[in-house]
Amino acid sequence: MFAVLIIIGFLICRGLFAFAKHIDQQSYEKRRFYLMVSADLDRMDKIIQENKKLKSKQPELILPTKDWVGRN
Repeated sequence: MFAVLIIIGFLICRGLFAFAKHIDQQSYEKRRFYLMVSADLDRMDKIIQENKKLKSKQPELILPTKDWVGRN
């Protein structure tokens, strides 16, 4: 009877250890995902800032429109 209790206790400890390992893995993956999203957002912000700088340096082209009707 005592051996059965020891085996059951051992199995419970193993199950709790596996559950704790699973929770740690999930938190690690969540943290990694958040860091990846943060890096992507930073990269996109840099691209937007570079585009704004390029647009401010380039002169804007003024093209004639087809709506204008001149006198002939």
